[in-house]
Amino acid sequence: MQLIPRTVVRALGATLLAALGSAAPAQTTPAQTPLARQGEDDVIHSFTFHDRQVLRMGDRTLIHRELTGVSTNAKGRGMFHNLGMRCLATIEIEGGRAVSNGRCVDVDVDGDQIFHTFENRGGTGAHVLIGGTGKYAGISGRQEFTIPGPTKAPDGVSVLIVPARASWKLP
Repeated sequence: MQLIPRTVVRALGATLLAALGSAAPAQTTPAQTPLARQGEDDVIHSFTFHDRQVLRMGDRTLIHRELTGVSTNAKGRGMFHNLGMRCLATIEIEGGRAVSNGRCVDVDVDGDQIFHTFENRGGTGAHVLIGGTGKYAGISGRQEFTIPGPTKAPDGVSVLIVPARASWKLP
């Protein structure tokens, strides 16, 4: 098991606390701001990830990956802003081409959640919004994305910063 250096844990912890509202009590929380019933937004997902299991089968590789991070709305408010995010993914690499599928849960400061699936083929893909709890109950839509590639922190931890274009609707 690889340990994450304290500097990275502190930085991620501060980011998650700020995103979840603990570090900024004066910040407007989702419960105080009514949500539009539908819309389109530019969203930025920032993740660290860890490969939990790797299975090599000749020229194929299967990876089970855990991703943890924060989603923000490029406007600095509104849908998908300051959500903690956790995803589990399966990645299959064959002949140098990767295909991944996964499931994610986003959570806001009120504890309300958004559920989505995703598929990524060679760095391009989409999250499909499949439901939620509380204010997000019944949400549907998509987030189209292109992954620019992982960034390595100075201590070697891999970080993904993934811009996405979201279109969504609440009942």
